Amino acid sequence: MTLTSPLVPVILCGGSGTRMWPLSRETYPKQFLALAGEHTMLQDTALRLHGLPASAGLSATPIVVCNVEHRFLAASQLAAVGVHHPAIVLEPTGRNTAPALTLAALQASAEGADPLLLAMPADHVVTDRPALHAAVLQAQAAAERGAMVTFGIVADRPETGYGYIQRGAAQPHGGYGITSFAENPTPPPPAPTSTPATICGTAACFWCVPASGCAPLGPAEPTSCKPANKPCSRRCATSTSSAPTPTPLSPARPTRLTTP
Repeated sequence: MTLTSPLVPVILCGGSGTRMWPLSRETYPKQFLALAGEHTMLQDTALRLHGLPASAGLSATPIVVCNVEHRFLAASQLAAVGVHHPAIVLEPTGRNTAPALTLAALQASAEGADPLLLAMPADHVVTDRPALHAAVLQAQAAAERGAMVTFGIVADRPETGYGYIQRGAAQPHGGYGITSFAENPTPPPPAPTSTPATICGTAACFWCVPASGCAPLGPAEPTSCKPANKPCSRRCATSTSSAPTPTPLSPARPTRLTTP
């Protein structure tokens, strides 16, 4: 299948820095730490799709959604690994996944395009990059046909702290339908005893969806998503010769930080 829609990585870089305290803290949460190698988790996430074939149409400008307090730290770490022009969307207050994806979709479609968004949390560790690339290409092909795709991970033990997907029938072009979803079930489903497993853990919002597919999130979650349809407080631009200067943000556009 020939892929026609560009693929825009959306790096979800929020976090309160409470899970790995004192190593991770509010001003320096775990996604900015090098916990699994020489790069920080944010840097690893930004580099994770390098090596995808040209046919994937991977955008060179990822969208990064992060807390306003972390904007310069995120830009600096990305520049250090050669990502010099990310679109950084700032959240004055973290409101979890749905508003973050809504902001990313608004940013991605601001000029009338409808690219595919690949949502990637910045605190994942992925060791098998070729397997990930194969899954992304399969998900991209399904999303081009109008599907909203999520990734499952076969669990190796019962766990109540995650959501679970009940896998449905195989789809004609690869992947599976979803029969049901359970968030933090008690008791958790047992670890699979057969391959392939019919129950997978969710990959913590690892999605491939058209930008327009995120539009229904607002009506579906009016309380949490309403702020995403309002402009944030300011836009910051950085340069190598002077300090960042806040400027007013025009209506109906998310906050964006660009780096030269």
